[in-house]
Amino acid sequence: MKRDRIKTLLLAEALICALLALALWLFEGDAFSVAGFPGSAVGQGLSALAASGRFGFALAFTLYAAVILLPLYALVHIAARRELKPEDALLVLIAFAAACALFPHGWTAYWSTSAEALFPRLAWQWLIFALLAGWVVLRLLRRFSGGDTQELLKLFRALLILAAAYFVFEVCFAEFAGLFSAIDALKAGNTAFTTDTVLPAATDITGSKSLALSYVVLALRFAAESLPTLLAAATAYFAIGLLDTMEDGAFTQESAAYAPKLAEWCVKVLKLSVLLALAVNVLQAFCAPMLLSTSISIRLPIFELCFVLAALLGARLIASNVALAADNDLFI
Repeated sequence: MKRDRIKTLLLAEALICALLALALWLFEGDAFSVAGFPGSAVGQGLSALAASGRFGFALAFTLYAAVILLPLYALVHIAARRELKPEDALLVLIAFAAACALFPHGWTAYWSTSAEALFPRLAWQWLIFALLAGWVVLRLLRRFSGGDTQELLKLFRALLILAAAYFVFEVCFAEFAGLFSAIDALKAGNTAFTTDTVLPAATDITGSKSLALSYVVLALRFAAESLPTLLAAATAYFAIGLLDTMEDGAFTQESAAYAPKLAEWCVKVLKLSVLLALAVNVLQAFCAPMLLSTSISIRLPIFELCFVLAALLGARLIASNVALAADNDLFI
């Protein structure tokens, strides 16, 4: 997959995830709507089908069976292509977890929105994702151990694409949904305060200003917390470009020119992330008496610093190897 297509797909993913988070906030308004997605949407759809009549009930039951059998179908397909490994047994557990997450306790009242009924389903739903992630990691580790240089490069490129897609999802869906939840909590707290307290007119104006300023600071906190993840997605995308400059597993002159740019980018984005977080913290400290909610973030970017150091060392090693190869070619 070419980098231009990867960029297009990442932008499309960002737009779809943001619109999906916005739709869940606007049309459901349920505190569990985002956490329950996509299981809640699937469950409500099956409930609607089951309640529509005999044909709808049969179709709902068929779709329920198809969801459960999908991991088992994948297992059979894998067995036809290669020998099954111990980690492939996780696909059976995924099918069982899907059956428990979507089990029909009376199809007409399929997906209850009460916390008592919802929490067990959420546990099974997130177990599906945990098992799937575990299966992917174990499969990758096995392929890492037995792959040659070319295969490792292909796997690394695919892993960078997956990392960029995950970072985009985390910001544009999970963090965006968290922002909406924080807005609702801020609005609910301000409503309770103004409802239970009799305020003079001047204080009403001050309270509205505090609410507006709190919304602004909330948006800035969201930007400060999301920026490192977005920049990590961009870094993964640029790292794919470095891999594309390699020929037959060897670095080229293009690699030697690209690697320092990637290292310099890593330094700049880490500085930007740290400075933005500090600026938001300073703003909250000065405006604390006027804010309805404050959250000072104290974060040491140890992982990011290690990544920047690795990028700088890698850039110098690449430049040294390319120069050494050029000298050897000249000597020969």
